[in-house]
Amino acid sequence: MNTPVKTKIKNFFSKYTSVTFTKNQIVISPEEDITSIFFLKKGLVRMYIISEEGLEATIHVFRQGSFFPMMLALSNSINKYYYEAMEEVETLKAPPDTVIEFIKSDSEVLFDLTTRFSIAIKGLMNRIEQLVSQGTYSKVASLLLYLADTSVDRDNNRHLIDLKFSHDQIGTWVGATRETVSRQMEKLEKKRIITHHDHKIIINDIERLKEEVTK
Repeated sequence: MNTPVKTKIKNFFSKYTSVTFTKNQIVISPEEDITSIFFLKKGLVRMYIISEEGLEATIHVFRQGSFFPMMLALSNSINKYYYEAMEEVETLKAPPDTVIEFIKSDSEVLFDLTTRFSIAIKGLMNRIEQLVSQGTYSKVASLLLYLADTSVDRDNNRHLIDLKFSHDQIGTWVGATRETVSRQMEKLEKKRIITHHDHKIIINDIERLKEEVTK
């Protein structure tokens, strides 16, 4: 997101109520009416669904600067998802109708939101393709690549991913157990494609990681 658009969105939401959530607290529950749009000032919020068998599937992770659940508000859909704080989260919440009017009134903000939706849909399409055609190692590599693409942090041209995702959580993304995910991460570390430092995953060679996705 470019700085002028970021400032516009932040200034708009700054007029509304501040709400904080603790780690693992549910922000929005399934079947709950969408009465607010939340702007994420700080932290990460995970959107997931639970199957009839009790299995979790992570759909998306919202980062600082995001606002949700816009798709549900725009489509007037019933919510089927959990939105959970992955750490301590600070938000500002505004009425959906007011947010929609704000977006419609500013072409730059509308284009930014459309771009976000396009990136999110592309990510979902890639994940569906992975589930039907790739092994676990490639799925883990592809997920790290996706997280790197959505991350805004950079350090000496190396991609940084906030290490907020446990191996259990990564497993829910790729359909594997924690033990299996740990083994795949170890393979990537042995190849020096990724390392860990200061609670972050560092991708040392993004091009090599892209190559691993196809294996």
